[in-house]
Amino acid sequence: MQILALDQGTSSGWAFTKNGKVAYGTKQCHSVAGNDGVVFDEFERWLDHMVLNAAPDIIVFETPIFRGKRSIYLHGFSCLIYLVAHRRKIPVLEVHLATSKKNITGKGNASKDEVIASITGHGFKPATDHEADALALLLYSMKRQPP
Repeated sequence: MQILALDQGTSSGWAFTKNGKVAYGTKQCHSVAGNDGVVFDEFERWLDHMVLNAAPDIIVFETPIFRGKRSIYLHGFSCLIYLVAHRRKIPVLEVHLATSKKNITGKGNASKDEVIASITGHGFKPATDHEADALALLLYSMKRQPP
């Protein structure tokens, strides 16, 4: 099963499996003063390209939670994930942050550093905590999904 895992945000971590290999990274979306729509447009275009490249059987992403005035981005990105998945006929799975943290560290309230350390212990070298979160989602969903 090919999986695309996303820790969505203006700095989005991503990880995917393809042909038995794992690729991961971070996508930075840039806003233009006074036009937040540019961020959503950039994210949607990037995600559509990522879906075409990764050819996932499922898209897994972190359930958004309200965290202040910038949470509109998290919810907007989640809507775009559903939209792109719908257009490409790909199922989606939302995973609560505490669920993926508990799976990878044994603690649902693990710190960013603990998640990074655990992901590193699995042989990955995440450059950002966003990459580590995407990898944690990927590893959780790999356990959950049949091969």
